[in-house]
Amino acid sequence: MTLVVSATVGSAGQDVAGQRAGGTVQPVAGHQRAEGNVRAEEGARVREGGKPRLEVPETYFLAPASAWGGKGDPRPSQKDLDVEIHDLGNGNRERPSGRLTLDASDLSGKVAFRQDGLDKCEGYGSARIDCSVSSSLPVFKTYLRALDAGRNGDSGTLRYTFTPRQGEPRTATTRVVIGRPRLAVEQPPMRKGVKPTESVRVPITFKNVGEVPARGVVASVRQGATEEQHRNCRYRAVSVTCQFPDVVVRPGETMTLAPALSVRNPEPAMYESIPFSVRPMEKSDDPGPGEPGRGSPLRLTDTDAKGPFREFDEPGGEALMYLRRPTRADYEATGVRLSEESDDRVRVRVGVRNNGPAGDPGPGGPYHAKVTFPPGSTVLRTPRDEDLEENAELCQRVSGTEYRCAVSPDRGRTTTFDFVLRPGWWGQTRVEVTDSERFPRLDPRPANDTAAASTPAGTLHKTLSVTVGLVVVAGALTLTRRRWMTPLRRLVARSRHRP
Repeated sequence: MTLVVSATVGSAGQDVAGQRAGGTVQPVAGHQRAEGNVRAEEGARVREGGKPRLEVPETYFLAPASAWGGKGDPRPSQKDLDVEIHDLGNGNRERPSGRLTLDASDLSGKVAFRQDGLDKCEGYGSARIDCSVSSSLPVFKTYLRALDAGRNGDSGTLRYTFTPRQGEPRTATTRVVIGRPRLAVEQPPMRKGVKPTESVRVPITFKNVGEVPARGVVASVRQGATEEQHRNCRYRAVSVTCQFPDVVVRPGETMTLAPALSVRNPEPAMYESIPFSVRPMEKSDDPGPGEPGRGSPLRLTDTDAKGPFREFDEPGGEALMYLRRPTRADYEATGVRLSEESDDRVRVRVGVRNNGPAGDPGPGGPYHAKVTFPPGSTVLRTPRDEDLEENAELCQRVSGTEYRCAVSPDRGRTTTFDFVLRPGWWGQTRVEVTDSERFPRLDPRPANDTAAASTPAGTLHKTLSVTVGLVVVAGALTLTRRRWMTPLRRLVARSRHRP
């Protein structure tokens, strides 16, 4: 069995406070070993009664104290520092229980543990805590934070000692560094007019916006068959991962891959995207799956690119390079159909058809159908996906009697939406296909993007209309009578005063 113990490190705002670097394992003897190898051996070790071990990260980066100047509590966005206490061979297969000591005295006065949640520890406010580990608590959390005295680049050893109720103590270590290597990527411009068989180069440029150097870099591209082979890269069918173990990217430095990777994305959608990522390299990184290239090595070179640069919440978050195919799509509003459900209810069906030639919009979609009902109408039922228990609504109310429905039908297909309505005033129900500013359809026939149908007034509004009409007629008759009677009265009055 395994007990997972999590220690959390702080940050500011939406930044990740601590970044886990290295998926390595520290066995009891203290030697580093690749995580994948230990995972593969775990079952055999337990079956054979092998020695237990602690599994911890190799390096952990802390946010500096200055990063805590933002608003709000940064802890919800923190990354856990995991300590796994593997099966101690205790026979009853329960999770191990006992005492766990976390000691970062190498950084005494520069870091301190803080209480967080239901953990039971002694020594908060210092660099060493002693905690009770219960077999009924599979996840244990504590909280480590850099202090004002800590400087970017300061490092020390965090030592773990687990003392089970039965058996010998187990130990492991993690290197703790104040400051983080944070690589932010530059968003490449959209490539337009790209044919499905055409190769494109993916420019990967990044900047270290963190507080400490990144020692080694890993770059990856997915969903594209590469055209060239570099010996410091590993290739799979539609992805490539390249490692640069000797590169040091200091804070503020900007680098780019040279040459830019050439890939093909054969998907036929109107818009496509090629995901790519850059992250600091971890000492435990193995070359990964895939075949190694045989050509000249891919290089990282300095650049003066100005950005803007985007940093992701997690190291290795993917950016997207968008491709636009040289094709268009005619989205047609196919009409508005009304059918009476009862005396005061009407079913309204609206539809949008893709007449092609382009099909699936890909990441450019979905587009939207704007549906507007006459004033005074009450929408009793909106379209739903009955196969979904959550987020089943297919249309969202924008304001008043206006709704917005996502549409991305493939070529030759129609998407329909059914509403149940209690009509208000007489008027028109309209449906209009709206475009995306960033991903336009380039519609060759925009005239058919709109359709409408007359919608009868509801019973109450009909009554109000009749009442208002009678009042208007009565008022008109009264006004007319006054207009005729006034001149007549004047004539009579004049005749009386004649000699």
